[in-house]
Amino acid sequence: MEARTKAQVLIVDDKPATRKRLADALQKDGFIVESAASGREAMALVADRRPDLMVVDYYLTDETGMELMAQVEDACGEVPAVIITGKEDTDALVAASRKRPIELMTRPVNVPRLRETLHREYLRLEKVRQSQRRVRRLRRLAHDVNQERKFMHEQLDSTCSDLAEAYQDLSMRVVVQEIVMSYQAQLLMVEDDADVFRTLFGMFAEHSGAVCGVGMACNEDAELDIVGRFGIPRPDSHAFCKKIADPIAEMIIANPQCLMMDAGENTETFDQAVQMYLPGMTIMAIPLMPAEGELIGVVVLYRKGEQPFCEQDMYLAEMIGFPTALALKRND
Repeated sequence: MEARTKAQVLIVDDKPATRKRLADALQKDGFIVESAASGREAMALVADRRPDLMVVDYYLTDETGMELMAQVEDACGEVPAVIITGKEDTDALVAASRKRPIELMTRPVNVPRLRETLHREYLRLEKVRQSQRRVRRLRRLAHDVNQERKFMHEQLDSTCSDLAEAYQDLSMRVVVQEIVMSYQAQLLMVEDDADVFRTLFGMFAEHSGAVCGVGMACNEDAELDIVGRFGIPRPDSHAFCKKIADPIAEMIIANPQCLMMDAGENTETFDQAVQMYLPGMTIMAIPLMPAEGELIGVVVLYRKGEQPFCEQDMYLAEMIGFPTALALKRND
């Protein structure tokens, strides 16, 4: 018969002649055959490589074929098998039939029928395996599609979030730019340093909310002095403002950049006399520099318990520092 398959078949029979006869016939039909004379030999072969099909004698030297099949199933899963029994062995036929083998065959074995039975079962197994592979492939594809869909949704959500954030940031910057342009126009009309700081404070209070603060400018000795105190409904005392502003001014001198901080979390920075007032206070400082490396003043703004300073406040502070510094320098 022309070779039609590459199925792995394990023949288990304690009769050497039977094993050889069946092996030769099956190999001619394209089966890959291994043989064992006992259940122990069979299990050693199964442990190395699971067969596709088995041909098992019901009575072996060390156990029954049914016991062997149970061991094989425990070791590597169910393997379809043809069970061989004697013609008159009714008990064996009944016991074997309960295990639902591929087929029960009596001695002498009908070799053409055995070959056809194994071939038919192998084709069935291949169809099952193909179906299982197809299902696994479809599941993988479905999983990949779901993962891709999830990724795309996440990317879309992230993009929408980024666009919304970018739009909000752009809108905020446009608003601040308009405020700064109006503020610069007001600065053209001021006459002294106190007016400069009053204009800044009024602009900040109008667009950001209630706030207190001080304006500091360099005196003839290049030291920062308080020029104006501001607050709603009234400014704090000069002594209080000085104890708040002086340590902040030192920080600005050391690093001339806009600063925003929670005073309650940095009480050690300030004089002990004002530390009890610091919880809930947020501070923002603006260096006034008409040119790089030229610090001529500092604005210190603070809030006590009101809405803390936000990103827009910080951006506004960064935008107004330079025109405020120019206005101060023009008054010199």
